Amino acid sequence: MNQSKPQSPAPAPVSSSLWLKMFIYSSLLFVLAAVLLLLDPWRAQDVLPSPDAGAAVFFYLFSLFTIAAGYTNKSFGYISLDRIGQIANLLVFGPFYGTLINGLASFTFAWFRLYQGVPLRNTINAVLANTGMMTIMSLAGGYSYYYLGGEIPLETLSTSLLIPVIATLLVMQVINESLIAGMSVIRDMNFTKNFSWSATGIELLSGVIGVLVAVMFAQELALFGLFMLVLVLGILVQRQYALIRQHLEALVSERTQELREKSEELERQAAHDHLTGLFNRRYANEYLHKEIARSKRQQRPLSVAMLDIDHFKQINDQHLHETGDKVLQRLAQLLQGNVRESDLVARYGGEEFLLCFPDTELSGACAHCDELRRIVEQENWSSIKPGIKATVSIGVVQRTKNTELPELLHQADTKLYAAKHQGRNRVNC
Repeated sequence: MNQSKPQSPAPAPVSSSLWLKMFIYSSLLFVLAAVLLLLDPWRAQDVLPSPDAGAAVFFYLFSLFTIAAGYTNKSFGYISLDRIGQIANLLVFGPFYGTLINGLASFTFAWFRLYQGVPLRNTINAVLANTGMMTIMSLAGGYSYYYLGGEIPLETLSTSLLIPVIATLLVMQVINESLIAGMSVIRDMNFTKNFSWSATGIELLSGVIGVLVAVMFAQELALFGLFMLVLVLGILVQRQYALIRQHLEALVSERTQELREKSEELERQAAHDHLTGLFNRRYANEYLHKEIARSKRQQRPLSVAMLDIDHFKQINDQHLHETGDKVLQRLAQLLQGNVRESDLVARYGGEEFLLCFPDTELSGACAHCDELRRIVEQENWSSIKPGIKATVSIGVVQRTKNTELPELLHQADTKLYAAKHQGRNRVNC
């Protein structure tokens, strides 16, 4: 049954209100299952004698094994093999005793959730829900088989048993999916997204294997033992193969993610200055080419500024290059933190920075740059090292109709050096 999944991770903690709703739903299923068993007409009429204790214990343990043998598949979702034991129990022991074994196996295995780290209250809900659902669907499937003329215990295969067997498989599957859908509604989950035709097909195929188990049980003990040995080994090999494949897929996914992250890091390094974290000259030129093309196409203004730290060589000579690097980093933070998201700030050379202002007239760009100049001048540079003062000179230009990138940058450089010749710590537009 889909709800008994030993490989499923522990669910996230749920709210008290949701837990209460789940508890009520699970309790109703459990109570309904208990009432149906108590009122079971087959049991009252003693249609079938009590099963052999040894056989009952064997099939109970086999049912636990088939539940535990399930595993998660990346393509199909959860692969459940417990239908093998469920169908075998119904066809060997009949609706009542087969349902008792199925319900007991579900009841027992659901408590293993505690071992997986699931909280006690959530485990109790799982125990009630799994046991209730298993009992209801087993009774319905078992009686469908019986009333359609199915042979109990099943000893041989014949075409007359085809309809009863198919009906049993379908009835159990429909009830199982319906009850899970009810649980999805309570959890506000989309059941259709969780439903898998592939997983359903595998469960139906598991039911067919359960039919073979029931038939082989009626054969000689040695033959049945050999069949069960092959079946159990086959299930274990398939599960181990699936787990190995999952491990390899996880390793491939992990390596792919590492390569993707390294590739992204290389791309980031190729576009960014390692010292300041700003975009570098290469990226800035590519960006400006695109913005100039957009400016032409949309007839939108575009302004560019070149910014240079005043007397930066003196800072390096008097306070060492390590201090100069810290000044560059602080300046980068000030510039980046005081422009619009649509603006570009890049380190264009040693102490030279480029600013691009898309959709901005010259007057607006000049006013913005003067504000940046004032912020730099008023910054407490002595916090880096006592005695340090830093100012900037900025040259600002607006792209005219036929101006291309080299000429635009040359004009900005010309304005920058004019600002330096005029006394520094100023903006020249």
